[in-house]
Amino acid sequence: CQGGGSIGFARGKYAFSGSSTERQFLDFASAYIDASWLYNADVERTGVEGRLRLPGNKFPDHGPSSAPQGHPSCRAPKVADGRAGENLGLLHIYLLFGREHNRLCGELAAANPAWDDERLYQEARVRVIALVQKVTLEEYAPNLLGVSLKNQAASYDPSVDPRINLLFATAAYRYGHSAIPGVYHVGNERVALRDMQFQTCIQMLNSDAVIEGMASTPINSVDTHFVADVRNHLKTGFSFNPGAADLFSFGIQRGRDVGLPRYNDARQMLGLSRFATFEAMTEGTGVDPA
Repeated sequence: CQGGGSIGFARGKYAFSGSSTERQFLDFASAYIDASWLYNADVERTGVEGRLRLPGNKFPDHGPSSAPQGHPSCRAPKVADGRAGENLGLLHIYLLFGREHNRLCGELAAANPAWDDERLYQEARVRVIALVQKVTLEEYAPNLLGVSLKNQAASYDPSVDPRINLLFATAAYRYGHSAIPGVYHVGNERVALRDMQFQTCIQMLNSDAVIEGMASTPINSVDTHFVADVRNHLKTGFSFNPGAADLFSFGIQRGRDVGLPRYNDARQMLGLSRFATFEAMTEGTGVDPA
């Protein structure tokens, strides 16, 4: 490593619980599979027929510009999850399910003319949440884990703590970063991920082609390899880090930030055996044990 450059990093927000002096890190995302990235802000509602604010039923409204240097004409979309503007993939997931919500609102309004805005919104919302849960639990997770999740729980148990374990959220849950492809198919073109970051001027794009390309582009293997686009060409949009960043380094630093235990200690906490050597730990991972 050469040069005197550095990558900016912001510490996670935390609070103290009761009389304990142990820091409790705050999770600003819901632990439930409830499409909260689509529904957590009333500002996205039109107030008419339960619809979300997608002008022309196509695109989200745009708020003040928050794009990094180099993209002065792009404005961050006003959506429930502030991360949607990071890349076209995230933005179009919001767009896809937002369109489905509004489609359902139109269908429900026609069939139930007496329903008001709130009833239509909630009825469409519960259907979209069910769709997200079905895709997640019956399609995505089984393909990722290699096992079916059907019949894992016969009923809902309100006594179960739904909060996500800090060790999982900060370490294991970042598996998806290695699965990110470096190139996506958009129409007849191959577009690098680095060219899709903070390009939120979606009125200038063929959004159907973007969504089709997302569906037809396979993810990478979940392993120890990360594409260059997230290691050397990542834009964050944060004022403290205007240059390129490294998503892999962020993951390591976040683990230190929240005080994760050492790998062997974590294994022991989970009832697994400790590794005696680094060679044993890295066997079959493609990591050089030297």
